[in-house]
Amino acid sequence: MSDVRKSCKTCQFDVNSCDDEGFPICSQCEEYDKYEESDFSRLFRITRGLEKFRETIYELAFGDDAINKDYTDEEVINQIKEMIEDIEYYRELEENVSPYI
Repeated sequence: MSDVRKSCKTCQFDVNSCDDEGFPICSQCEEYDKYEESDFSRLFRITRGLEKFRETIYELAFGDDAINKDYTDEEVINQIKEMIEDIEYYRELEENVSPYI
């Protein structure tokens, strides 16, 4: 992405750094929401967040680098559902067995 300059509405200082989540920060007054953000910058930030979310869900379902394998969204959802069902089953089993140990 090209270097897009934004100015803080509070102090007019150039906003040219980002926090860990990619949100621009004014390094002068450390304000987050008082800067002008272009529609393109906003769309880029949101899209990057969604891509990271999708990658994380794929890795939860199928392990490292799963996003680069040939899994479909439906397979990922079904795998996550199975994992939840297994967790619920073992949690219920543990609750029923614990009093007898």
